[in-house]
Amino acid sequence: MKGLKLFSKWTGKIALFIAILTAGIAALEFLLVPPLAGGMTTINYRDLMSQKQNVDIAFIGTSKIYRGIDAPTLSESLDKNVVGMGTAAQIMTETYYFTNELYKKNKPEMVFIDMSTVRLYREESNYINYIRNMKFNFDKFALAKEKYGKLKINSILGFLNYREQFFTGKICENTRIKLSKGYRDFDIEYMDKMAHELSIVGGNSIYKGKGYWKSTSTMKDGNAGNLYFPDRYFSDGLFFNVGGIDIKQIYYLERTIKLCKDNGTRVILFNTVQPYAFAGSYVDQYDMYLDYVQLLVEKYGIEFYDFTMLKKDKFERKDDLFFDWVHMNEVGAEKFEAVLADFYNNVLNGNIDSDEYLYGSCTELVNDCRFIYSAKISYDAQEGLFQTAIISGNLSEEVEYQYQYRIAEGEDFTTFRDWSTISTASSELIDESGRLTVRVNARRSGTDLEFEQYHTMPFRGPVSPNLDWIDELMEV
Repeated sequence: MKGLKLFSKWTGKIALFIAILTAGIAALEFLLVPPLAGGMTTINYRDLMSQKQNVDIAFIGTSKIYRGIDAPTLSESLDKNVVGMGTAAQIMTETYYFTNELYKKNKPEMVFIDMSTVRLYREESNYINYIRNMKFNFDKFALAKEKYGKLKINSILGFLNYREQFFTGKICENTRIKLSKGYRDFDIEYMDKMAHELSIVGGNSIYKGKGYWKSTSTMKDGNAGNLYFPDRYFSDGLFFNVGGIDIKQIYYLERTIKLCKDNGTRVILFNTVQPYAFAGSYVDQYDMYLDYVQLLVEKYGIEFYDFTMLKKDKFERKDDLFFDWVHMNEVGAEKFEAVLADFYNNVLNGNIDSDEYLYGSCTELVNDCRFIYSAKISYDAQEGLFQTAIISGNLSEEVEYQYQYRIAEGEDFTTFRDWSTISTASSELIDESGRLTVRVNARRSGTDLEFEQYHTMPFRGPVSPNLDWIDELMEV
């Protein structure tokens, strides 16, 4: 009996100590950690945790989710509560823990898992933004250990990263924001306002709720200049190479699939829409990737839909639908939302086959969608010629070019060499001097398109000397 009393006494003391320690940590986190310390991830995470209704459909993955899935509009179209769970550069390790968080309060019917190729390779990720938003529990410890290979205390106790703020006015500012009604109730307009005031995002991003960030930017130079980044990124065949796949990512993908299926959720692997030029630049590797994912689909008895393979009559790619080589802007997300709603009602409900919407391979896409991937203008100063190089997809037609210039940003372009199949144009055709912007438009011959691709470059026009003083001297 004496031993039992002693045990009860120490158990009570330990429980009290843990309670006081937990309360102290929570207080320090509240006072010291900035309200949006994790940037867009904090807002996306808090939105998920603030959902008052059950999440019916969840899209989880990289930044392509929070840029390309218009969850608020899709919720209205499907009469379902749809939420995007995207975080920057998210890999499968994070996907598992994020999905685990989803199931603590929700019983989703469907979970769409982003299958971007980079997620199968990338080991590094900005975990800290996600970890700092997790509640103080065993999952937080487990993910932190995955990140660093050991428990790194400041990744778990976020306030340690801001301890220098203890004797500054930041505590008052943090407290004011966190106690505000807009922050506590997760008011979408308030959170968007705070994101801009705290410089979390630029002026071209607007938070619309349910994990969706609307982008008002558009590709400035068509798919042209934007292909140079993926060229470097995939320079070693990283776009798809079975030997380069990180086994840990497949392991966490498997855990995520099992977690969903154990909870009676329909699992769908998918890709959002990307420009033709992206897929068309890696045709063989893209087909290898599609074949590999199909093996996973057959192994786990799930589904896979790559919406980059959408047929041209369902989603014809135009540059004004994207703001870079991989992310849709608000125009693209709006158009994709309509396709997703239609796909859900027809394909996912078993009314028609997915072949009505999707090409079976990247090769099939390229063969059917004849287009110009990119156009790149340059200037040969020695010859005084502008010249344009293009990358095209299986074009049997000739390509024609139109050259224009403008003097200042915002002005209309003036054509100095109209449409021709000749890819060069002389700078002598420009009758303006000084700093100009020269633009080339490229399209397939025989079409009445304004252009398919375009590219611009700065150019200093020829400066003609002012010889009026000679005339004045002769008159004298």
